[in-house]
Amino acid sequence: METDVTAIVVFSLVHLVLPSSLVLLRVFRFPREAQLAQWARTYALELTDDNRPVVIGYLRTTRRFRAVGGAGGWLIGGLPLLSGQPLPPGIDGFALALAGYFGGAALAELLFSRQRTGPTPRRASLVPREMDDYLAPWVWRMSWAALALTVALLGAYAGLDRIGPGPRSASDLLPGVLGAAMVVVVATWAQRRLVHRPQPLSAPDLVAADDALRAASMSTAAGAGIITALLALSSVLWNILLATDAPPVRWLLYLAQLPIWLLIVASLFSVFHPEPWWFGRRHSERTAA
Repeated sequence: METDVTAIVVFSLVHLVLPSSLVLLRVFRFPREAQLAQWARTYALELTDDNRPVVIGYLRTTRRFRAVGGAGGWLIGGLPLLSGQPLPPGIDGFALALAGYFGGAALAELLFSRQRTGPTPRRASLVPREMDDYLAPWVWRMSWAALALTVALLGAYAGLDRIGPGPRSASDLLPGVLGAAMVVVVATWAQRRLVHRPQPLSAPDLVAADDALRAASMSTAAGAGIITALLALSSVLWNILLATDAPPVRWLLYLAQLPIWLLIVASLFSVFHPEPWWFGRRHSERTAA
């Protein structure tokens, strides 16, 4: 009975109170002036009386949906504490929280885009947009590189036939790798759709705001693909590490985990607090040239 009470207390504090508090802070705390100014500097946007409400509306919508989605995923990840039934292999609370966060971001983008579309005339840019206009070239390519390496290592792991004390077989890891591949495909599709989305016929400052919002949405989509692919890569490497008894190989695999997790942390940081190094050249600059 003590275990049940402890599980309820831990679930209530860690999976209910903590995420609920974070959601309330996100929902009821509007972007402060300093946060708004920092966001505008990151995306090289000059705020005006006309585009300021558009940016604020975007930040409010996306932050609320991301917070609710992430908290929902974290809550689902804590249910095994109450039910006693473990989550499926390859799925944990962290992965569910990330899935909820990015799912909330996608829903917010969809709703915000529909709100802005309305009857406003649309136009295609005279200067064709490219992926590199909004993200550094290595950013959107990294997810595919990590995914390709994950698939290759999964094949190698299957060939090892579990020669050591590996905790799971290659078939156990396959659903997670396929899920990561699906996320990368959807994230790439979303980025391309954002690149080629027509722009509203409006004042230059509103067009500039639309360009910045486009870059922000692409940053989130790229982060989803990179983080998911790197997590799948780390999982496969970890199982290979546990399945081999050769000390040199184990040390190499230990060392390989370090840059992967550094990239995961850097990607998370760039999603939550975008930085200029994450972006490519500006489409607006090419248009003005």
